Amino acid sequence: MKHFRRLKKIETSPKLILYRGLNLPEDEIEILRQNVGKLVSTNGYLSTSRSRDVAVMFANKVIMEIEMDMKLETVICADIADSSVFNDEGEVLFDIGAVFEMVNCVEEFEDMNANSNMNKILVFKMKATDKGSEIAKEYIEYQKKRISQSDITLMFGCLLADMGQYKKSSQHFERILYERPNDEKIACIYSSLARTCRLDGQYERSIYYYKQAYDMHTRIQPPRLISAARALNGLGIVYSEQHDYNSALENLTLSLKLYRKYGKEDEEYAGILNNIASIYCSLNELDKALDNFEKVKEIHDRILPSDHSNRAATFINIGNVYYEKKDYTTSLDYYMKCLKIKEKILPVEHQDKIRCLDNIGLVYYRMKNYQEAYVYFQKALMMAEKILTRNHVLFNDLHDHIKLVKNDCLDVETSMAPSATQVIMS
Repeated sequence: MKHFRRLKKIETSPKLILYRGLNLPEDEIEILRQNVGKLVSTNGYLSTSRSRDVAVMFANKVIMEIEMDMKLETVICADIADSSVFNDEGEVLFDIGAVFEMVNCVEEFEDMNANSNMNKILVFKMKATDKGSEIAKEYIEYQKKRISQSDITLMFGCLLADMGQYKKSSQHFERILYERPNDEKIACIYSSLARTCRLDGQYERSIYYYKQAYDMHTRIQPPRLISAARALNGLGIVYSEQHDYNSALENLTLSLKLYRKYGKEDEEYAGILNNIASIYCSLNELDKALDNFEKVKEIHDRILPSDHSNRAATFINIGNVYYEKKDYTTSLDYYMKCLKIKEKILPVEHQDKIRCLDNIGLVYYRMKNYQEAYVYFQKALMMAEKILTRNHVLFNDLHDHIKLVKNDCLDVETSMAPSATQVIMS
């Protein structure tokens, strides 16, 4: 948040113009065209540049030109150029969930190669906005607190990983390790590098770095046992993704014990419980999974804003367990709670809402309420047609589910593989 305040302080203009270059196939460009005049939101962090020339370097046919009103309070962005390995790019980062109004799309000509040939490029002009944002003020304050408590150097590398820029993220952390081998936060850097490797599918490297981090945190005097618990939690997630559930549970259980003894019941503690519950789902031990998800919900009830996205994720997870237990009435109740949050904090059309509508349709189908099932599947499909490409997996799922409603004589148990059983790990 310090960088956001600094950005506001150094900007003399009330508005900031930022750019992002995109390399998109034709069908996704068409979806962007269809969103002109509508509100759009990012699923993750959005990296932009002050320089149009930098954006052009990364563009194939499309540039986003974003106008940012510096008076907006509900849109969080940060100038991270000084923290970036690539500080010549003038990078400005928008936080998760930033909402933009797609104003228009114009064709312009740009010099995009060394031969000075002028190529046509599409410029989508957007404005950061608080329209459609019903997120409570307490949620905004929660986000500010989260950012202000983070080490900006570590946070930047983690944000790169969140944006899928794993190579840049690894380079960032490796540069810090090389330049500051005796840094007091070296163990935290190892943990962050381990996370990047996990997200990139480099599981053995991830395990190595998490173990390095754990050993350092426990050897230092006094031991940093909460940080050690975080490293164990990371190890548990890696083992889970490798389907080594016994090793995953072993590390997550030890992580929970350390956190229970030396920490407090905060969101990180809830995250460990959530991951343990997810393992039990994978092992089909549904009662144990439900017990842990309920503990997560109790913590979220105490510490999170009522419309926080993590609460919606927990409602989905609990609904999934009840779905598997064939308690469809309770499952439906939790899916509806999830949808209520998503309708408040997300734009009118969003992929997460499509999945939620599909899950509700599946529950109604299991309850043999085919009319309601059809209504929700159709709502999901209409939204998907506006924002997803035709080859997206959700399209096939939705069409399959609608066919099931129309042919309700099919065997439900063998014909449908519902998306409702996917759990969300922390």
